[in-house]
Parts: sequence; structure tokens; C-alpha cells
Amino acid sequence: MAEGLVRHHVRFDRIRDGRSPKPAPVTALGNQATRRPRRRSVGRDLRRLAQVLLLCLLVGALSLLFVRGYQLLLTSSLLSVARIQVNGCTHLQPETVIQQAGIHPGDNILGVDLAEISRRVSSHPWVESAVIIREIPDSIRIDIVEREPLALVRGRAFYLVDPRGRAFVQAFPAEYPGLPIISGMDPANVGPGWELPQEAMTLLSALYRDCQDYLPWRLISEIQYVPTMGLKVYTLRGGIAITLGTGDYGARMARLGRVLRHLEERGLHHHLRGIDLAYRDRVFVRGTFRKDRLQQRGV
Repeated sequence: MAEGLVRHHVRFDRIRDGRSPKPAPVTALGNQATRRPRRRSVGRDLRRLAQVLLLCLLVGALSLLFVRGYQLLLTSSLLSVARIQVNGCTHLQPETVIQQAGIHPGDNILGVDLAEISRRVSSHPWVESAVIIREIPDSIRIDIVEREPLALVRGRAFYLVDPRGRAFVQAFPAEYPGLPIISGMDPANVGPGWELPQEAMTLLSALYRDCQDYLPWRLISEIQYVPTMGLKVYTLRGGIAITLGTGDYGARMARLGRVLRHLEERGLHHHLRGIDLAYRDRVFVRGTFRKDRLQQRGV
């Protein structure tokens, strides 16, 4: 009994002195309680890592399957080119376009490089543009736009010129009887890829637009360009020289129509050799006219 009183007395003395009692030691059960959340977080991380690895394996397997499948398609005889269709040919033969394209029956249709074929076909002088279309399972379609020849230009040889004034292929006038010949250019410069001077092309475009009602393009034999004087044309029938000058060809052609009707009504058109329309207020006519006939016919 006395011993118990002594122990309590000592404890009370420690409280009075301000000293707290020592904490109780942590038991083994408490350590297990703190370790369980750590084990659970490690387990979750392992499961997530396993899911990511599984997803990577799945993507890799699908990619490998896709590549292998595409390789099989590139070698499959079911996708071989069996038909090549060419549209838009006027001057060229379809066989020429196919040869230019470099496509052969039996080529795998998926292995055909459409952009490269379009580039090869467009490099032909007669082709302005080309579109290549793949039609599964066995057809290739080639749609081309050919250059339209506007005239022939005279250099050291003759070359066809398109509506933009670009010479694109050598030709012979006898092969294109409906096209006029453009002269007056430096022969040393004329060749494939050469372009008419801008001023000459402007005058030619205006002439082509305005002359159809009075002097159809097919009836013009030659168009001579002189930088300081403009255009002079020669007709196919009779070789009549018509000096047009520069610009306002619609009004000049209208005056030409009136002069030709006037001469034809009097039966003098067969003697006509030249007409000068370069002046705005007058027209000069040249021909083998006899003075007495002019007086008789009121000219």
C-alpha cells in the first residue's frame, strides 16, 4: 500500500515539474496499418504499366498487320492494271499518251504513282495539263487538255504557237492549212518554249477577236509584225496586203468591210493588191486599176 502511494506521488511530482510522460511505444500492429496504403499504390502502378504495355503491343501488332496486308495488295494479281483509258485527244493518239505515261498492263494499280505519271504526260509538247485517276480494281484513266494551235511562227523552221503566244512544237505549214504564219521575229530566237513579245501577242489576240466578221482567221495567209508599225496581214486569196497598224482593230475591220463591198459592187475587187488602214481618218487602196475604168465606174 505504501509502495503504491510512493509511485503516484512521483507521477504527480513530474506533472508539477511540467514534464510530460513518455509516449507509449508503437506496436507491430500499428506498423502494419501504415504499410498497407503503400502496397496498394504500388499495385495500382503495376497494373497501369501492364495496361500501357499491352496497348503498345496491340498497336504494334495492328501496324505490322497493316503493313503486311498492304504489301500483299501491292503484289496481288487481283489489282493489276488491265485497262488504260485516255480522254481529250484531238491531235495526239491515245497510244502516244500511254507510252508517255509509262504505264503497262499488269502493273499493280496501287503501286502506280499518279503524280509522277501526270508530270510525265504533261511534259509532252502537245499536252497542256493531265489528270490521272485510279479506278479500282483494274483501270487507269488519263484526262488530258491539249494545246490549241493559234498560228505558226517563222524562225529557222516553223513552230506552232498556242493562244498564250508560246511556241511548243515544230510543224510544217502544209499540215495546218487553216493557220496563218507569223513573220517578223528574229529567227535565231524562235524555238520550242519561245514566247512572242507581249506587244505582238496583245495585237494578235485583239486581231483574232475582232477580225472574224470581216476576215476569218482561216483566210489569213500571213501576219507580219513590225514593232514600230504594228500588224500587216496577207490574205490567202490573192495575197492582198492589209496594213492594220496598232489597236482598235474592230473599227479598222469595219472600214475594211465597207471598202471591200464598195470595190466588189463596182467589179474592181479582182484588181485589188493592198489596203492601208493604219490611219484613222482615211483608207489607201492599191491595185492594178486603169484610170478609165475608175472613171467609168464612179470611183
